[in-house]
Amino acid sequence: MKIRQAYTEDGYIIIVWQDTHLSDDKYPYVYLRDCCLCTTCFNHDSKQRMFLLNDLDVEVKANELQLEKEGECVSIEWSDGHRSTFESDWLRKRSFKSDEIHKRELLYGEEHVSWGKEFQSSIPTFNFQKVMTDDQELLDWLLSIDKFGLTVLTNVPCNDQQLPLLAGRVAYLKKNPFGLFFYLGYSFIDI
Repeated sequence: MKIRQAYTEDGYIIIVWQDTHLSDDKYPYVYLRDCCLCTTCFNHDSKQRMFLLNDLDVEVKANELQLEKEGECVSIEWSDGHRSTFESDWLRKRSFKSDEIHKRELLYGEEHVSWGKEFQSSIPTFNFQKVMTDDQELLDWLLSIDKFGLTVLTNVPCNDQQLPLLAGRVAYLKKNPFGLFFYLGYSFIDI
């Protein structure tokens, strides 16, 4: 999907697609500046953001737009002196149109639920052994973590070998400089 034209209007960058069946997309300046994927702002190996929110000028403006690679990218020079480049596919997947938002919600799961005091009596609860042996239970548990941010696992054997087993059930474990796991502890020092 290629970009035919890009221009600015009232704090937005407007993307006009070459495919005339698609309507134009609008992206707020501050959103695109915040999402910059250059190597200064984003670590592509760890998929970690390097650009700190404190450093974001919420009044940032786009000074110059330039289409690159025959419309496959748009490059933006910002009022803070930075330059960002966004691929057309990346932009299209992040459209603010309601149908595109709905597609992302379907792809990435249910909406997140905010807690209130009533949540205390309804925290999703799962049986550890069932999560470890039943794929559907594992999926339900992970989706609950995504939706609520918290679950309770019951009947977990009381030894420190269970966390590595559970982590290995969820994902591939990769060693870091501290090993597969390292434990953080708190030590109170009276001054």
